[in-house]
Amino acid sequence: MSAFNRRDILIRRAYEQAMRATEVCSLQIKDFDISTRTLYLHLQRFKVSEFTVQPLMP
Repeated sequence: MSAFNRRDILIRRAYEQAMRATEVCSLQIKDFDISTRTLYLHLQRFKVSEFTVQPLMP
């Protein structure tokens, strides 16, 4: 996968999840749960200081 494709995928996912720029920049590998068939994103919402778990749709 090229860097261009990775960037586009990240931008699309950030838009779909309504993520803020600071939330995108703070993502780490541990925030992604790949142990199930559905990929989940563990995300801390900075504005309201809450943690959410959101499925990432294909």
